[in-house]
Amino acid sequence: MNKPINILGSVQINEWNGNQSPQLIIQDIAMNEQQILDYRSKRKSLPFTENDENIVVLIHPKSDKVNANEYYYGEEIKQQTDKVVLRDLPTSMEDLSNSLQQLQFSQLYIVLQHNHSIYFDGIPNMDVFKKCYKALITKQETNIQKEGMLLCQHLSVKPDTLKFMLKVFLDLNFVTQEDGLIRINQQPDKRSIDSSKVYQLRQQRMDVEKQLLYQDFSEIKNWIKSQLS
Repeated sequence: MNKPINILGSVQINEWNGNQSPQLIIQDIAMNEQQILDYRSKRKSLPFTENDENIVVLIHPKSDKVNANEYYYGEEIKQQTDKVVLRDLPTSMEDLSNSLQQLQFSQLYIVLQHNHSIYFDGIPNMDVFKKCYKALITKQETNIQKEGMLLCQHLSVKPDTLKFMLKVFLDLNFVTQEDGLIRINQQPDKRSIDSSKVYQLRQQRMDVEKQLLYQDFSEIKNWIKSQLS
């Protein structure tokens, strides 16, 4: 591995058949370099329990805190430990950076739990958004439960992508939704699609996935090291 280590031990004389030779009795070994360990695979399990008070566990802000050693990405961390676990995928790289800058550790375990990946679904281009909005205007009132799949076929998108687009329209107040009915707002404000918070959060999520799930692990390690104070 070619990495420096510190060894705690003692030297004793070993005697066998009249021959004497020095013998090093090792009591403890410590590595000088911080270890950043890849535990993203579901086949890997942590070599300790997460509720250990000597471990800091970073979690997604929508997760419930179960133990006192759990912190949301980006919030103030009030303890320092040797071990840190990135349990959940963060909301943004900025939040992760903020947390890393507060920490001093010898081992960092990268787990990054998440329900599903959106990276390869991407974000619809503006032409698809326009086509969707035009279809909604034509109908004026759309029953998503009954007509959602037809709209997906018309746009050539997956149901999850359609849901995302409708959330963007709702966020921008282009439409309203009540009892499963999408209705056009007759006097919407003039706002760009990419000004939507929903749209921006998806961009952030895709950036997080790109950098933490699909990038070479050596690049991930280098980025993490660059964020440490």
